[in-house]
Amino acid sequence: MTQYTLSELASRLGARICGDGNTVITNAAAIGNAAKGDITFARDKANFSQLSNSLASAAIVPVECELQGVPLLIVEDPTLAFIEVVKFFRPAPPQYPAGISEQALVDPAACLDETVSVHARAVIGANVEVGARTQIHGGVHILPGTRIGSDCVIYPNVTIYEHAVIGDRVIIHAGSVLGSFGFGYDFVDGRYQLGQQLGNVIIENDVDIGACSVIDRGSFGPTRVSEGTKIDNQVQIAHNCHIGRHNIICAQVGIAGTATTGDFVVIGGQVGIRDHVQICDRTQVGACSGVMKNITEPATYMGTPTRLDTQQLKVYATLPHLPGMRKQMRSMQRLIDELKQRLDDDADDIVSEDAA
Repeated sequence: MTQYTLSELASRLGARICGDGNTVITNAAAIGNAAKGDITFARDKANFSQLSNSLASAAIVPVECELQGVPLLIVEDPTLAFIEVVKFFRPAPPQYPAGISEQALVDPAACLDETVSVHARAVIGANVEVGARTQIHGGVHILPGTRIGSDCVIYPNVTIYEHAVIGDRVIIHAGSVLGSFGFGYDFVDGRYQLGQQLGNVIIENDVDIGACSVIDRGSFGPTRVSEGTKIDNQVQIAHNCHIGRHNIICAQVGIAGTATTGDFVVIGGQVGIRDHVQICDRTQVGACSGVMKNITEPATYMGTPTRLDTQQLKVYATLPHLPGMRKQMRSMQRLIDELKQRLDDDADDIVSEDAA
């Protein structure tokens, strides 16, 4: 079993110790899951109270805090330090040797760097180009004319349609599909016919794509995901979309055709974005929202249709009270009707008296 003393961890991290440096650490875990022998971490003072109730044998913190009986490692960035500690207790990722498995099917016209690793049952079509040190796992199918850069990882059962362009250091997780036909149909002679699907997909450098996500090809030009963007699992990006640089797109987001996002946009889970909508730089969209029109001012938006979060939070706060408010309104309406009837009756009496 791997174990370190707190002093040994401090030396590796360049951390300062507060407490017993001989404390033995056998694992790393989050605060809520930590047990005796584990080291955990707190990002800031807001998490210190949780440490008091944790079973962890030690903690990594950004500043000194008063905790009885809990040795501390004090660092500038507890999150980064904890990530390094976790690596000490986890097996290293497997290192795959360069070469092509005998069980892979690679077209003779494909051009693969000699350092590429191609696993069993991968299929690589004609005129595919793959850069240095890229890993292609089992069951991956890459159609003809695709270009893939260096240091990419393509996990099992990914399908990449023809003429896709993938940059360097791209990670594509299992089951994702790039370049499938867009959902574009023309109603001709009483039935729907598939429209032209002649474009491709371009994935720029340093993009991550989660499992079982789909990015459709453009109708005539590319569907583009720009550099540094991170896409979660089960995301649908439709034809002709342009996703900006360094976006965060959470799980189960659906982006309809020809939508555009700016740079540094954050899109929460299960957001739906209407076709042809444009979202400006540095916008945040809260989970389960529906973006129905262009967003031109950077801010945080929520709800369906989206509005500023400060406005939508008031709506959310009001919703639970609507049944009671409805009941009050109906009661008030009855009172108004009764008062109106009394006024009408009084007016009739006055008219009758005047006539007499």
